Amino acid sequence: CVLAFNEDPEKGLKMLFDLGIISKDPKEIADFLLDTDGLSKVQIGEYLGKDEPLNLAVLNQFVQLFSFEDLEIDDALRVLFASFALPGESQVIDRVAQSFSSHYSGCHSRLPFSDQSLVLALSFSLILLNTDLHNSDVKHKMTKDQFIENFIEVHATISKEHLGVLYDKIKQHQFKLATAENEHIPILLRVEHRGWLSKATGMYKTPKKLWFILNSQMLFYMEDPQDVAPKGVISLIDTRVCKCLSKPVTLELLGTGESNKLITNKRKENGNVVSEKYDIIYLSTESEEEREKWITKIQISISSTKI
Repeated sequence: CVLAFNEDPEKGLKMLFDLGIISKDPKEIADFLLDTDGLSKVQIGEYLGKDEPLNLAVLNQFVQLFSFEDLEIDDALRVLFASFALPGESQVIDRVAQSFSSHYSGCHSRLPFSDQSLVLALSFSLILLNTDLHNSDVKHKMTKDQFIENFIEVHATISKEHLGVLYDKIKQHQFKLATAENEHIPILLRVEHRGWLSKATGMYKTPKKLWFILNSQMLFYMEDPQDVAPKGVISLIDTRVCKCLSKPVTLELLGTGESNKLITNKRKENGNVVSEKYDIIYLSTESEEEREKWITKIQISISSTKI
């Protein structure tokens, strides 16, 4: 069925319907598209991008499978765009932005991001900005001031400072859209918790800000939320987590096994993976609330028997 879908999404899904593996319920189809290993991200994008009633319903259900509560709008877009290849037609981009804005605004209770019209306009603007800044065919790049003033004219509820931060993030880290070339690489989509943490392996070591994903007693980390391959992983087996009393908004990971060491695996630039052991790892958050949330989530993951 996977091979059939990758050849022709409509025929592949019809085979699944005929075999009774899934029904034509949009939620079931969306679950299949997100959870099934080996599906072509290009073909997923082609299916989700069609302007047909079932395809549109599946697109809405697909977007709703993502949890965007703790993500900035650009990071949420990065996570979404890593799951399928976004077709280049403006009508398709608009439909995807519509579904995204509806779900993202519903995940936020405060202005400006509870305003669906603002989220829609901003998500579309960020997609266009990404193309403008990173497409070599565009000779005259949009400046930060132009981006801010163009958006503020229509939506004044978001601050210029916030728009400036978003511009800088897009300029420094372009959206890494799934393509036929990179779709074979697995990506961590279902997670227990995720977010930015500053990691240090000693009290006086310089911390490095990284994107962390908590999943099944493992803490994966990468330099960008859209990286498809983790830079490293910290095993949470035989580990305890607690507040760091000497550093604000920081938590500690400590080994509890026979060696009292934390075990990590790190991917070097040459692609080789090396194992390292540490007495302690410090992870710093942005706030006390975030520290408490990370500690709770890690404790739940540690106590889980699912490995």
